[in-house]
Amino acid sequence: RTGCANERPSNDGHYEFEPLPQGQYQVSANTAEGLWTEDGSTDVSPRSCSLMSFSLEPDGSISGRVMAADGKPAKYVQVAVVPVSVGNLQFTSAFSDELGRFEVKALHPGRYLVGVGIQPGAGNKNGQSGVYYPGVRDRNLAVIVDLGRAEKHANLDLQLPTSTER
Repeated sequence: RTGCANERPSNDGHYEFEPLPQGQYQVSANTAEGLWTEDGSTDVSPRSCSLMSFSLEPDGSISGRVMAADGKPAKYVQVAVVPVSVGNLQFTSAFSDELGRFEVKALHPGRYLVGVGIQPGAGNKNGQSGVYYPGVRDRNLAVIVDLGRAEKHANLDLQLPTSTER
């Protein structure tokens, strides 16, 4: 049997286990509602200790589908989630899959715009406008998504207009 100490949590987030048999272990720190982190793995060797660190992030998420003007899934397009107001919220994005599905995780509570080809600020500097949820080019007509702590907004379907639609 190998390992480091007793299975017990501490007040500062450290956790130790009784001696464990040698081998590879999958470890998850996803135990608190509203927080998320990537799972990890570690190898336990005889008479040794393993140390793992996890960075917990807020667990808000926005997900949905991106559909092309012809009604088919928009594959591999970058969907941006942009905070409406400046502050501690950050711009983030995710790519749609082969079915047009996307999910943006680890979002803090706040108000967000969702779209394709959108950026923080009033508009793009290259003269082209993006497409905002639910499928409009005018930022003023976009639907703002209000996200609470650990809240998950699903089924935000974004319809891309034809290139001639404004």
